[in-house]
Amino acid sequence: MKPLNRKVLFVRYSIVPPLDKAYGMVEEETGRLTGMLATVLAGKADVAAGPFPVHPRMNDLLHDMARSSDSFTAFGIISGMKNDYVQAPTSFTDAFDSLSWVLLFLCLLAIVGILLGYRLVTGQGGSKTIADTLIKWLFNGYAVLLQEATSEKPSTFWFERVVTLLWLVSCMLLSNSFAGTMRANLIVIQPTFRFKSLYDVLQHPEMTVVYPANTPAENMINRTAYDPVYGNRLREHMRTNSYATTLPGLQEDWLRDKLASRKAIVFMEQKYFTSRCIARWCVNSNYLFFVSNLFDMFLGVFSSKDLPSRLNNAIDMQ
Repeated sequence: MKPLNRKVLFVRYSIVPPLDKAYGMVEEETGRLTGMLATVLAGKADVAAGPFPVHPRMNDLLHDMARSSDSFTAFGIISGMKNDYVQAPTSFTDAFDSLSWVLLFLCLLAIVGILLGYRLVTGQGGSKTIADTLIKWLFNGYAVLLQEATSEKPSTFWFERVVTLLWLVSCMLLSNSFAGTMRANLIVIQPTFRFKSLYDVLQHPEMTVVYPANTPAENMINRTAYDPVYGNRLREHMRTNSYATTLPGLQEDWLRDKLASRKAIVFMEQKYFTSRCIARWCVNSNYLFFVSNLFDMFLGVFSSKDLPSRLNNAIDMQ
């Protein structure tokens, strides 16, 4: 057998900080490269390693090196919590939201109104005054809902019996729903709310959005701000309740405490934040963190087109 001819490429390199101390992105308005990308373009460095947002401007000015199969990451929302589950069971009044309670009350008034109107039109049975009829049906209706005995005799009018039957069936369904909800709350511990999407963020305007300035995270936020569904609300949220910091600032303990206290969330690329921030916080505290996935990114590597083509091609093969 002939020996295999293998070429080994040895590269000696040094690390230099970006000229403008930014991470690296493309400004949407001017198309200008910043951070590591601008440093390579200026000839002060040869290679810039991402993740970077996908933008055709990068491929026009720099050489996009071949990506490996593990060069995927994601841009997401990082939220924190002190407990992963809510220990206290849900109260009786929280079994339904406020709108459901209002609708239930309106349904009760509608049933009383139908019966009252029927009696006034036909002049058959019932109390002598509207107030007496309304009070009687309100008390009897809630008595049935609470499964209490009432002194009301069955009506002799078919219309009133049909409406009463509908009310009894509704009460049975409501009672079963309440009982099932309360049993579930006593048995199953409710998970702490996690921020999984932009919709979740926009439902909580009190949450401060923290992000690193002059990074792909800011670029992603700017692009998402033009989303046809959430764009306007996201821009308003970022204008009124956001905080731009630096990459080292993301590792500080004040941000960890704000996340755990449910006062802030972070928009950031996942691999950097989990390896530099969450990995250290989980060792130094008992807090818990949840990382969602908004959309995927590539861990792109770009080199200068001024490098010899043979060198760029050789690096691509590694």
